[in-house]
Amino acid sequence: MTLPLGLLLVMTVGLAVYLLVVMVKPEWF
Repeated sequence: MTLPLGLLLVMTVGLAVYLLVVMVKPEWF
């Protein structure tokens, strides 16, 4: 199973942003 490079980049950046928000604003979750 191969993913397009663009989709992989979006998923990686999205995960990084999500983890950053969870660390900075844990009360949102």
